[in-house]
Amino acid sequence: MSIDRFFTKTITHQRKGSETGNPNEAWANLTPATIICSPIFPINPGDSVARQSIYLMLNITHSNFCYATEGVAVDDQMVDGTDKFIVKKINKWGDFYQVYYSEVA
Repeated sequence: MSIDRFFTKTITHQRKGSETGNPNEAWANLTPATIICSPIFPINPGDSVARQSIYLMLNITHSNFCYATEGVAVDDQMVDGTDKFIVKKINKWGDFYQVYYSEVA
């Protein structure tokens, strides 16, 4: 079985409009504006212990999987309903990315 059978979620993919690094800059939807992925889920407590320094340093709270062709990059924002997440780290697993997020308060 392939992991892509879990890709049942459509979320909005955003990036800062002019990418100047200004924290007050508006988010803009990418084209296409949505990506197909697995649901975003809280990280496994075992993962946070195993990689404690990176998880604490980046404030990683959630994770999911998506196709590597989706163009996801660190510092992008993903919007799932009313929940917003900032991409903090990406691991490539063959044709897929495991994406780690920090939840936006």
